Amino acid sequence: KRAVARYTKAVDAGLQPDPYLVAQAQFEIGEMRFEIYRLLNLELPIERSLQKKQALFTEVLATYKEAASYQIAEWYTASAHRIGETYEEFGRAFFASPRPAELTPEMLAKYDELLSQKVRPFKERAYDAYKGNLRQAEENSINNTWVEQSRQRMQTLAVELGVELPAAAPAAEPAADQATGTNGAVNTNGTTRSSVGQATVKGNQR
Repeated sequence: KRAVARYTKAVDAGLQPDPYLVAQAQFEIGEMRFEIYRLLNLELPIERSLQKKQALFTEVLATYKEAASYQIAEWYTASAHRIGETYEEFGRAFFASPRPAELTPEMLAKYDELLSQKVRPFKERAYDAYKGNLRQAEENSINNTWVEQSRQRMQTLAVELGVELPAAAPAAEPAADQATGTNGAVNTNGTTRSSVGQATVKGNQR
């Protein structure tokens, strides 16, 4: 947090510090918050734990979006992938929540079906996040473990959602929840440009 604060202060002072380390710092903040979020399961009473889960969900998404906004290839792809996982985790926790004890087997089957319908939008948002990450990676020749993980999760979700995988890099803009405050364009050449609608990503790829 101190690194992020110092970077912001330097930018406000008109300086141009290298954003690589601050992007990493912001991503690590996201990782700590994501772990707390991941470990929080929905328990009875559902309303109370659901409220906590939702608050963490919002906080984690905002943190990873901030990390992606620095437009550093390594941390952009890492953050974009984690955004997808954040959506998936909420759906997982929701479906794994305790069932009412008084349900008959038939009622339980209907209850599970209802939960599946409620979880599907989270899977769809995760799918879009992974797809956007892969599109950016292919357009900018980025290949790292985060990109590969997004590819694997996208393939798995395509089967679960019953959708057809794109034959090539998706041409659509990334989902708003995965956007970084720009149009999402990525460049790994290490230069800085300020043209309208054009963001720059720089830094090593791993």
